[in-house]
Amino acid sequence: MKDAALEYAKNGFKVFPLHDTPSEGMCSCGKNSGEDKCEHQGKHPRTLHGVNDATTDLNIIKGWWQRYPNANIGMAMGNGFLAVDIDVKKGAQGKESLKKLEQEFGVLPETLMAHTPTGGEHRIFKTDEKFTNRVGVLPGID
Repeated sequence: MKDAALEYAKNGFKVFPLHDTPSEGMCSCGKNSGEDKCEHQGKHPRTLHGVNDATTDLNIIKGWWQRYPNANIGMAMGNGFLAVDIDVKKGAQGKESLKKLEQEFGVLPETLMAHTPTGGEHRIFKTDEKFTNRVGVLPGID
């Protein structure tokens, strides 16, 4: 994970460490049972200021992953990068919405893509356009 985080940073992506999932149904934050169960297993920041701590500073990144070697990688979007989140969990219709979108407007270009543990995708695009976070752009697509 450290090597991947460093590679992302070398390519201009600001990164920060996220909690990880040491086993099914568990989160490294420690909220794993009862009413206090973690709702964002492996997806929330380990740093105090979360996405605002994101950096391309290789020394800071090395330190984070030395301290948290299994941390998932968070990327700050904006600053020329756009993420398209295609969800499939809990009945989300991201793949169907993507197929309809591509039928109408053409296939999305090849890009950096990460597969999520639930079978979804995060596609990252470089852009000069300004975007804000939006949930539900289409069913299953944020």
